[in-house]
Amino acid sequence: MTIQCTRRFIETRFLQIFSKKSKINLTHYLCGYLHYYAVFVLIIAKADGFIGGEWCFKILLKLKIIILGQSTATFNFNFSEVLLAAIVTPIFLYLWFKQFESNMIFINLRKDKKGKVSSETHSMPKGGWFKYLSSPHMTAEVGMYLILYALLFKNTSYI
Repeated sequence: MTIQCTRRFIETRFLQIFSKKSKINLTHYLCGYLHYYAVFVLIIAKADGFIGGEWCFKILLKLKIIILGQSTATFNFNFSEVLLAAIVTPIFLYLWFKQFESNMIFINLRKDKKGKVSSETHSMPKGGWFKYLSSPHMTAEVGMYLILYALLFKNTSYI
């Protein structure tokens, strides 16, 4: 999520070309900020080790292992969760790239061949998933959230 939010910030702040005449509804703007902030907080708050003081115990246990060299800890290793992560992570990265590609197609619609802003009008995007979908960047976003749901199926607070 950190990489996704960082990439979206860079795209919005430095790459995308917005019309000088257009305005955004304040409610929509605030919902976007609240959404990404809440997703971060809820995923972290419900993660293993942050519930009921358990995190403090794990830190102390790790310190004991480091300082005394004793390995009395038993760590839960769930092969099915690791296998699931190994399967869906490449799909997430593929969707992440496709969303970026779609946004770059949008950005390039307003630039000329030299890379200078030439227009603020709306144009019909072509290429990438635009051949098949009317909104591939949002389709990729939905796919990424479905993968997050699959990975964090025990932690559904962010839904």
